[in-house]
Parts: sequence; C-alpha cells; structure tokens
Amino acid sequence: MRNFLLLLLFAVAFTACKKDSDPEPQQVAGNYEVTRLAFDTDGTADDFDLTLPITQGSNSISGSLVATNVSGKPNAVTMRLTLRVTGQQPDETDLGEIELRQTGNTFELYQDNVKLGTADGRNINIDVAEQGTRLIIVARKV
Repeated sequence: MRNFLLLLLFAVAFTACKKDSDPEPQQVAGNYEVTRLAFDTDGTADDFDLTLPITQGSNSISGSLVATNVSGKPNAVTMRLTLRVTGQQPDETDLGEIELRQTGNTFELYQDNVKLGTADGRNINIDVAEQGTRLIIVARKV
C-alpha cells in the first residue's frame, strides 16, 4: 500500500507541473529564409507568386528576413527583408517595428493596429492586404 501511495504521489506531482512550451517573444527574433514571396495589385500585370529560392541556369533569386528584438520592448521586433538576385545589389526593405501579441503557441504580428500575420519562433507568415494590394511573405528560421 505504501508503494502505491508513493507512486500515486509521484504521478500527481509529475502531472501537476506546468509545461513551459509556450514560445517567448524573444524566440521570434532571428534569421529566416524566405520560402514564398507574392505580390498582387488589382488590375495590374506586375503580379507574382514565387517559391524561393529559384535557380534558372546561372541566375538565382533568394530572400532573407531578419527579426531583431527591440531594446526595452519585450513584445516587439524590427524586421528587414532582403532580396538577392544574381548580378544585382541586394534589395533591402525595412519593414519597421512589429508588435507581437501572443495567442496560444503563436504570436500575431501587428503594425499600427493592422494585423500583418503570425510567427511561432520557427516560421513567420505575413499576409496583408491594403487598398487593392496584397503582400505575402513566408519564411522559416535558419
């Protein structure tokens, strides 16, 4: 009986421990490889939807996204998108400061109260549409 009670006590103590599996905002920071980039503007022919990286012959297109923690703001990161095309200078775009709002195991990304997408510490998915233009960026942490 004593062994049974010890086993029961151990089982209760073990299952009562809170698992700390929820991601922390700091985990969103890091280097990401862009795996999809899409741009669509209503009524134009300049639209594209690319799975990256792309290599055709000696030409290639790749992208990276860097998320950096903002000092003094534990729930914010800045993001910079860099696109590289063979034979051209890298094209860098500062996406600005992004607020992280935790929802379960993910974070919703906001800028000026506009939801841009989600992040979970391994992947960033941006899908935002405004005034007839839609931008999609999908990236995974490297």
